[in-house]
Amino acid sequence: MRNSRIMSLLAATVTAASSLTLLGASSAAAAEPLSPQAGPSPQAGLCGSGVYLDGLRALDTEPGHDEVYITRAGTKIWPATADYVSIAAGQRVEIDKCVARPAQIQIWDVDGVFPFETRQLICGFTIHGESTFDQKCSSGVGSYRVGVLR
Repeated sequence: MRNSRIMSLLAATVTAASSLTLLGASSAAAAEPLSPQAGPSPQAGLCGSGVYLDGLRALDTEPGHDEVYITRAGTKIWPATADYVSIAAGQRVEIDKCVARPAQIQIWDVDGVFPFETRQLICGFTIHGESTFDQKCSSGVGSYRVGVLR
């Protein structure tokens, strides 16, 4: 009887601890990418005082497609597992990333092949707000919209 009660308490403790890790209990964990989901993420509330970057839609690109990545304050934050994501006009890709506010976001395009590639700033914006909105940015190079949730 005593052993089964100890095992039950241990299982409950392990479950609670793993839930805290998955939910981003610390501010460091909240900055990690979240798993992809369809539609607005219920995890957006887990960003604390930050914001949740939901998705990126290419409104206008170079002929064919852009190879894009996103930086925050000069540091690459997306995509986490590749150098860039290839996207054509009209396409949408998931970002699923929490960032602290204010967030200075820049969208970059990679052209060419390493080691002769060039990186060109497409556009940038700063997120200050606290409500759900789409942030649009554009330049002569391209036009994008980022879904931002708070």
